Amino acid sequence: MDLNVKLIGESAPNLTPFESQGAKSFFGRLPQNVVASLRANPSGSWGFPSGHTSNAMTLGGLLFLIAKKPWVKVVSVAIVVFVPLSRMYLGLHFLADVLGGYVISLAFVFLFYKGVVKNAWLFSFLTRKPRQLH
Repeated sequence: MDLNVKLIGESAPNLTPFESQGAKSFFGRLPQNVVASLRANPSGSWGFPSGHTSNAMTLGGLLFLIAKKPWVKVVSVAIVVFVPLSRMYLGLHFLADVLGGYVISLAFVFLFYKGVVKNAWLFSFLTRKPRQLH
């Protein structure tokens, strides 16, 4: 167990099966006891893709693209980097979950930025007059 991670507001010990940082390298395999523990005790809603990563990337990505102040861009990059890392460090998601969250979010950020911020096609679509049927 990684006893350095404490459960905030809980008196119970941290029962995550990860030891230290989990895998030996970034793309390394997880220890067998971790995989066995996660398979034996499904945790409920954690899974693919990481919702925290999707939300953080969407917020951070749009802030980065829209913001004018440099400090806002720095904060947005920090959000995009540290939220997914925290999910993996706490043993709540695997690398594939986080990468899936990034991909989904990048698609949304791209479509929103190109369609709404740059071209305003969504606004024109929603405000156009309906066609008359004859």
